[in-house]
Amino acid sequence: MFKVTKQILSKKLLQQREKGINFSTFLGAKWLVSKIILAMFTGFLFLQNDSFYRSIALVCTGYLVGMTLAHLRSFIILKRSWPFHQELIDWEEVEQSVNS
Repeated sequence: MFKVTKQILSKKLLQQREKGINFSTFLGAKWLVSKIILAMFTGFLFLQNDSFYRSIALVCTGYLVGMTLAHLRSFIILKRSWPFHQELIDWEEVEQSVNS
């Protein structure tokens, strides 16, 4: 199992400070891959002639859209508050955490 440590989180903070925050790094690759697989499955269900499968496809579509909008909202909030967080963070301590 992947364990999130203080060193890993510190590296991510330093990357965000250097490169800025973008939507793809905010979500991560695992999130994107899982949603692409779900979208492909949903597309397959839409192609079926049975109304039961199409109703499941509509539920999956609603889930995809809802989760994407929720993550987008969280990203926008983080993006707006990032300058304030940069002032509060002790960057010397973050760099020490990476090197330890």
